[in-house]
Amino acid sequence: MKNRLTYCLQESFLFVLFLIASIVLAFFSWIGSIYGLDVQNLLSAEGVRWGVSHLTANFKQVPFADLLLMLLTISMLVESGLFIVFRKRTSLKQRRALQLSTLLLAMGVLLLLLAAFVPHSILLSCWGTYQGSAIQQGLYPLLMLLVMLVAAFYGYLSGTFSSLTDVLRGATRLPALMAPSLPVLFVSSQLMGSINYVFADLADHSVTQCILYFIFFWLPPLMAIGVKRRE
Repeated sequence: MKNRLTYCLQESFLFVLFLIASIVLAFFSWIGSIYGLDVQNLLSAEGVRWGVSHLTANFKQVPFADLLLMLLTISMLVESGLFIVFRKRTSLKQRRALQLSTLLLAMGVLLLLLAAFVPHSILLSCWGTYQGSAIQQGLYPLLMLLVMLVAAFYGYLSGTFSSLTDVLRGATRLPALMAPSLPVLFVSSQLMGSINYVFADLADHSVTQCILYFIFFWLPPLMAIGVKRRE
């Protein structure tokens, strides 16, 4: 309970921080436009219209599907015991479960490699290349699903999971902690969109975009992992 309260306080801090940053950005754009800086004014009539009309579009920037897949995967690793299997003494049953799980992981990786690089694979592009292929576009969810399958397999063999209900409960334990992040993600998505509006040329800087993307969209939910590890 104490850790969850700490997580909520962390999210509250981020919420206030992003909100203040949004206000500062708005006033900066206003002052910058007065002094002739190369910025777009958020407080102008055009800027206000843009902000109101892009509330939903900005929020759609949040990669909810990727976030949930990541949280489901990490939750399964933690709840199955596979996440900390190398940090403690294991029983014979756990070692055998680990060996079989490693074998399953190797088979899964081999299948992915075959699907990606074997000529004429049905998952390659119409030109027979990896670039632009179905396997390239679906690689992240496939990897997450493979890791979840391996973790569930280990949990069942080691005795951590005894039924499908245990598996589903283990997978959803961490995503359930994500709820306090939703208001933060809404504010951070508006801030992200506003930054790209005020500094129109910033969209061309991929490195800066990646850094902002991580801070605004991935950092708040990732704090739930720290809460889970301390429980």
